[in-house]
Amino acid sequence: MSKSLRQKLVWIASPEIHGMDRLRVILKKLTWLVSNSKPRPQFTLSYPLVMKTPYGLKVKINDAFMYGMFTGGYEPEITTILNKMQDDDVFIDVGANLGVYSMMAAAKARHGQVISIEANKRFYDYLSENIRRNNLKNITALHYAIWNTNDEELTIYQTQDNISKQYNATLFGSEQGNVVNASKVRTRTLDSIIEEFGCKRVDWLKIDIEGAEGRALQGAVKTLEKTGNVLIEIHSEQNGHDCERMLKEKGFATRILGRARPDYYQIYGSKK
Repeated sequence: MSKSLRQKLVWIASPEIHGMDRLRVILKKLTWLVSNSKPRPQFTLSYPLVMKTPYGLKVKINDAFMYGMFTGGYEPEITTILNKMQDDDVFIDVGANLGVYSMMAAAKARHGQVISIEANKRFYDYLSENIRRNNLKNITALHYAIWNTNDEELTIYQTQDNISKQYNATLFGSEQGNVVNASKVRTRTLDSIIEEFGCKRVDWLKIDIEGAEGRALQGAVKTLEKTGNVLIEIHSEQNGHDCERMLKEKGFATRILGRARPDYYQIYGSKK
């Protein structure tokens, strides 16, 4: 059996998920694999476009990858876990992109609070438009790079993958695709934002900032003390080890989700 086939089978089997949740994740992954074996309509569409999500909101998207994200075809482990959100939960989305998980959280936590943070100005504009389009009053969108210091000015690069044509925003330039454009963005720590908004607790913290997750956790010392659940997307093995260590130091039990390869997976941390 080839290494790539073995990795795919482990990914489908989802050994890190248990009970009925595991069955749901496996079914989602098999559905996604079957759909990817056929011509996919999202690759024949003209972008940007407005689509309806499975949870009833209308969103403007910019590429076929976002189509898959908003329809729930990608990262089923994360969507399965977030389905456990309560009506009054507080959700912090660091690296919100166009609002995939922020919009889902807003639909689930109707009487809660969502703080959605995006460093890339173009993505932030899409995010803000999606919030206005659905008249969502429980989301606040912020345009910052989450870092371990306040008030620095960093360069954020928008990149595009050569094969998938997916757009990303990163602080690490051409390491993650062809650079489409670059702009300056101000840094904030999570601790300073949580203090500004007066959050007494954080039920869910999701971080996906293309390799800068460790820096974000360094600036979230107080935030982690009042956080119940953390979801972090990892983009390098060393970054993953660092993030897992910092979470364990703050009392989180951690497990690995969706390990497609050694340097790309999610960490789920929980205090419950």
